[in-house]
Amino acid sequence: MFPVDIFRRLSNFHPAETKVLKLKHYNILLFFLTIFLFSQFCATIPKGFGHVSRNDLKAYRNSSVKSEVVFSVDKASAYDILATNIKDSDSINGTPWLKIRQNDKTGYIQEENRESKYGIQIFLPPIREKFGIVTATQLLLRDYPGSAGKVLGKLKTRETLEILAEGQNKVLIDGNSGTWAKVKSNDGKIGFVFTPYIMRGEDPNILLTQKDLEMKEDGWVYIQEAPDKLYDFKNGKLKAQNESADIRSGEFLPITGRLVRADGKVYFKVYKADGSRPGFEDDTTVTTLAEGYLSAKLVKTAKRYTPLYLSIYPKDATTKAILEKIDGRGEREIDVENVKIETFKHKNKTYFVIIFQYLSGYSSCSGLACSEYYYVFAFSKVGNNLETIFNSDGDSIFFYESDRSINIDRYSPPEGEGPSGVKTEVVYKFNGSTFETD
Repeated sequence: MFPVDIFRRLSNFHPAETKVLKLKHYNILLFFLTIFLFSQFCATIPKGFGHVSRNDLKAYRNSSVKSEVVFSVDKASAYDILATNIKDSDSINGTPWLKIRQNDKTGYIQEENRESKYGIQIFLPPIREKFGIVTATQLLLRDYPGSAGKVLGKLKTRETLEILAEGQNKVLIDGNSGTWAKVKSNDGKIGFVFTPYIMRGEDPNILLTQKDLEMKEDGWVYIQEAPDKLYDFKNGKLKAQNESADIRSGEFLPITGRLVRADGKVYFKVYKADGSRPGFEDDTTVTTLAEGYLSAKLVKTAKRYTPLYLSIYPKDATTKAILEKIDGRGEREIDVENVKIETFKHKNKTYFVIIFQYLSGYSSCSGLACSEYYYVFAFSKVGNNLETIFNSDGDSIFFYESDRSINIDRYSPPEGEGPSGVKTEVVYKFNGSTFETD
């Protein structure tokens, strides 16, 4: 029963009855009025805030692209989030919406999805682990949640910070997938940091009591200066290995761990091995050439191999965009050094055919332990974007520009119903928009 209905009911009672019921209905009226006002008040309290990377994102009157556009979201300032996970009015399985407020204007925008180009980010207050400690050699504090944000300060290793809000959208930076967080530094500065480089906790004092922070980590290093020796870390101590390090400058090696010492020094655990598998029926023999910790001062690091390689050996803009697009699939690391890129034009449009292999996982490799399988992608260039028009794989792949064909050979495996090693060849020809078989 709503307040207005109660007033109507009271007006229909006899005065004597009204005296009896007046107090009771007054209390009911007061209850509903309190609930109503409380709900209206809560609806205006922000649950969090957000940012966008472009100014042309439209905010609608309702959770429907068919409704009226009420304003464009300004990327220069944050917007308040009033409600999340609102159902799309146009589709049952549509992307959920956010109710936002910016500059006293209220509207609805859709949450981030794969097709979004606006860099929509959502930040909500942390529920637990409201503190962090920096595990990077240096962590930049920015005025905006993005690598283009202005640098407000440089946080040192083991510096603690308070987490004010945590991002809900994962982003990829230099091959590293993570989120942004709004934080407050020890000197009172407020800004944004990339969270893969902090260790979270519920109490900053407990974080600081941990003298040595040893953690597993995936990534790659480029050896800028060869180490004299590698170290083992046992019982809280770094101990030099007896044998000399078989690591040379100019090498790329996988990271398996990170160590942050009490004095703020950072070490990376690296791995170098040789893999050998002469035949299908043979086991892979792995010989460890080197494994241990080395100083962060001797290396350059990245989460993925391709961005690290490109930072050392830059490529032209088109080649870089192609390699980043393939690497952006987030699968195994590609052998960037041996990628083959072929180009042709058709009706004033540019096309690329890329043939490559994945890294074997070993520093050196022989036989079937290596990544001998090949992969092929074909892209068309549309403006500044690359659109995938074809992809496949095989034991050997060739592109012939003369007739614009991709030839893929495959051999039957040793296990199966038929004989092994039987070659099957498939030819895909360009038809004006993609590659297809006859």
